Amino acid sequence: MFIRVRPVVWSVCLLASVSSASAQSIGTFAWQQQPFCNVITLNVVQNGAIYLVDGFDDQCGAGTRAASGGIAFQNPNGSIGFGVTIVTSPGGTPLHIDATIDLGSLSGTWRDSSGGTGAWVFAPGGSTSGAPRPVPRASFPAGISAGNTTITNVATPVSGTDAATKTYVDAAVAGSSAADRAFAKTLYATTVNLSAYGADRTANISDANSGCLGFPAGGFNQARLDLPLPIGALPTAITVKYVDSSSTTSLSFGLRVYTFQEGVSRQDSQAAAFFNSTNGPVGGVRTQTVAIASPQPVTAARGYYINATGANSGIGGEELAFCGAQVAYTLP
Repeated sequence: MFIRVRPVVWSVCLLASVSSASAQSIGTFAWQQQPFCNVITLNVVQNGAIYLVDGFDDQCGAGTRAASGGIAFQNPNGSIGFGVTIVTSPGGTPLHIDATIDLGSLSGTWRDSSGGTGAWVFAPGGSTSGAPRPVPRASFPAGISAGNTTITNVATPVSGTDAATKTYVDAAVAGSSAADRAFAKTLYATTVNLSAYGADRTANISDANSGCLGFPAGGFNQARLDLPLPIGALPTAITVKYVDSSSTTSLSFGLRVYTFQEGVSRQDSQAAAFFNSTNGPVGGVRTQTVAIASPQPVTAARGYYINATGANSGIGGEELAFCGAQVAYTLP
């Protein structure tokens, strides 16, 4: 409930009480904080050269009101200035309002501590338009310190490299992070080049020359080479290096994926790709690339190895040899 008075009432009371030293009530007044629907009702008590104001913000008819209070005073230019603090409910976050009115209309303008501004309209009707004023947000209520020294002032940013505002920092990070991640992946996901000498060997496979493992005549022999791929890698293609100068026999290559299983005594091995070497001239070193159609990602328990098997006939100086491999992969 507030008293609706004409502007002249306060004008007369103000002029009549300027010289009075005792406190006296001038009346209860209300202003709408346009463009919001909030109506602030204040009781004005003259106390010497200042006016004590206290009341409430109706918070646009919400279930709770917000306590309001402050001081009003006459400015040298004849206008009336207000300094009002509103303690929002619920939550108790404060909002400080600086308002100025003229004595002719008792209306004017307001500015607040959140950076808002608008019209301070005297004695609005029973219904008001507009949305509720946004709830103010407390910014570092305990203050900010650097090296345990309180920061009292931060200069206005003058360039995009200044870190005084979060917007500048975020823009710089967002603009480069995606490209940086993509570049890092290209550096990490490079082709792995493996020597055949790192393979496990069965039967009488022996070191030949030029980094190859020779498959001597007679018997069925094999070499297994583990692929040291990083976790998450997806192998896309394998290139084997070999010698096949035989017209009657060949090497068989198998790319296999293995998974160690808890409680299982042997690893589970599945074929990822199979292919045979191509016969060539005596002493000819060859390469052969095979794409991997549906690779599974490498995990802590899942990896890949190459299995090279062959039986050399040994006729007329013919030779089979495994000379290593290259593995291409991607990182998702």
